[in-house]
Amino acid sequence: MTLCTDFSYSQVYQKEISHLREQSSIFFELSCAVMSDPSKVFTLFGPEQPGNILKYGIVGYPNTGKSLLYNVLTEAQAPKQAVVDDVLFSTLETQIGHFKVPDERLDYLVKIYGAKGGNEMTAIVGDCPGLVKGSWTEEEGEGQSFLSNYRDCDILFHVVRGFENQELTHYHESVDPLRDVTLLNHELLMHDLIKIEARIVESYAETDLQEYEHQPVGKSVKWERWVLLRGWELLVGRQREETKVKGKSRPTPEMPNQCGGMALRYGQWEPFEQEYLERHGLLTTKPVVYLLNVSERDYLRGRNSHEEPLKAHIQEHLGFGEVVTMSFAFEMNLLQQKRQGKLERYLKANPSHGSKVPYALFSTRRALKLITFYVADPPENTPNQINFIPVPNDQYVQPYYCREGTASIDAAALIDTNLSRYFNRLLTYSYDDLHDEEGNFDRLNEVGKHRAQQKRYAMNDGDACEFFGYEVPKEELPPKKKKAAV
Repeated sequence: MTLCTDFSYSQVYQKEISHLREQSSIFFELSCAVMSDPSKVFTLFGPEQPGNILKYGIVGYPNTGKSLLYNVLTEAQAPKQAVVDDVLFSTLETQIGHFKVPDERLDYLVKIYGAKGGNEMTAIVGDCPGLVKGSWTEEEGEGQSFLSNYRDCDILFHVVRGFENQELTHYHESVDPLRDVTLLNHELLMHDLIKIEARIVESYAETDLQEYEHQPVGKSVKWERWVLLRGWELLVGRQREETKVKGKSRPTPEMPNQCGGMALRYGQWEPFEQEYLERHGLLTTKPVVYLLNVSERDYLRGRNSHEEPLKAHIQEHLGFGEVVTMSFAFEMNLLQQKRQGKLERYLKANPSHGSKVPYALFSTRRALKLITFYVADPPENTPNQINFIPVPNDQYVQPYYCREGTASIDAAALIDTNLSRYFNRLLTYSYDDLHDEEGNFDRLNEVGKHRAQQKRYAMNDGDACEFFGYEVPKEELPPKKKKAAV
């Protein structure tokens, strides 16, 4: 399949256009066929380094447990918690909350480093009204008018219902996770298609007016339209009908009422093309983690009839996405026991009944190709024995997110830009080594597992680091603030 373009380019860009046309044919062969390994062609949108505050968006059908998940994550209590009811569309407006990301590795490092504490990561989560079939074409439901709040999210939680409950009505009056994920994925495709189509029509109107007034047409507009046409064809699965008629009489093709293509994140996009797509807040550019909400009984038994068919269906028809099986009702029970101070005793009696929330959050970081490294100074007293108690100190263990394969000099820039500019070296322990030796720093030093690395060292997940830099020249230091006169 090839791209259809009726607008003309100057001779200067003919070489680039022929190259993109070759890319587009390969691009659509991949997108229109069932991919054997979709993760290999997955394009990660967003900034190169997303920062330490991740933003999550929750989407799904009504009565699937979205608001319950929001309450579990934020540990919200009335009146701040989201409304959970047995009627459809109980959520009528977007809820925004924040929560501390649980991290067992951080707690362990605080213990063996003798630190005063650990600065836990903070995340933001949003819960909007449920989406249903026909949200865009038939204006069904309430959720379509709130999806614009998710344009700045880093990743989406797609909640899928996998439990039977006579008192909790399903929108389609039956539980079918395969149908639900297919229909809701289609609604997200339609959301992006409507935005792209509106911008394409607007782009044609701008260029037609400029040509009519004999004004030069900027190449930025043409390149943006080229990229949007590629996105349009990927979403719909066919070419967009074009015409050679220009000006005010240019006819607008009829808007398709269904999308037979794939999400934009499965396209092969160049960095400048990603910039054009990111301007429009498109949701199918964001990774998705599917949360299968099963009953508490099925979760504790470890058996349910929906998980394996759902994984196979997503792999075959929707591309790539991890499925995490959870029970939101059970997670809420754990939260209630935590508030009552009974959680530690319950987990000691039932060690296999732990929370699945940390793993779900870890899956989102894996989908975003993020790793976590920790910054702290080793304790001064490190006797050559196991299970020693370090002298308490005033430092904090600070975690940071970075992309897989990030060089140490770039990781230093996340801490301080001057540290990156005057980077000297990096001393690092592996978390696995620290855990295996139970915090015996001297033993790790003896066997050579306290490593000194240079600026091109690729950071690994769980690195406990100590950064060193050259002294910053005084003329480059920020000026000291003058004390106000008393």
